[in-house]
Amino acid sequence: MSRFASFFGRAAEDEDEEANASALAPTPATVPHQSTRHSSRQPASSPPKQSSSTSASNSTNRPRSGSSSSSGSGGNSRHKGGKRKASTVKAQAAAMGVTLGVSPRSAAALNKLQRYNQELEALENEVADMEAALQDYPRTPRSRLLEAKDQIAQMNGSLEKLQYSGVDSIITAELESGKERAKEKRKSLNQRCDALRERILQDSKDLQKMLAAGGGR
Repeated sequence: MSRFASFFGRAAEDEDEEANASALAPTPATVPHQSTRHSSRQPASSPPKQSSSTSASNSTNRPRSGSSSSSGSGGNSRHKGGKRKASTVKAQAAAMGVTLGVSPRSAAALNKLQRYNQELEALENEVADMEAALQDYPRTPRSRLLEAKDQIAQMNGSLEKLQYSGVDSIITAELESGKERAKEKRKSLNQRCDALRERILQDSKDLQKMLAAGGGR
């Protein structure tokens, strides 16, 4: 009996010592629980870097500003602009009576003759308008007949100035390459001036008769 009592007494003492030891042992620190949302988040993956050879090929294939495409379009526009300018110059040269293969002196003479031709055409149109008014006689108002009289005097003076101070002032003997053409042009203008002068003189005589007869309403 004493053997069992001593055994159970020793066992009780051992349990008390273990309990005291566990009570005196430090409590382990509690690790805070991390949120699964934060722990599952992964850093954003950076875009893959291109190799130096790939970037070099891309930069080579990328069209540059002002490259062959733009320069080609610019070249086309310049070419078209040059053609338009050339055609304009040719048209002006043809209108002024300038042709290829003539000397500068001949070109200047032909230009003047062409300008005199335009002035003569304007006078011919004025005479035609005035003659149209006279043909309507006797229904033509007297005020219109008096106006035509003043016009005849002005047109006759303009014609003399054009022929004697303009057309006849062109000296063709000094010309070389454009000599024959200038001579023909001047001769034609003089003939037209003489014919127009005859018309103006005849119109003046007819007008005087109309006014003397008391024509006009």
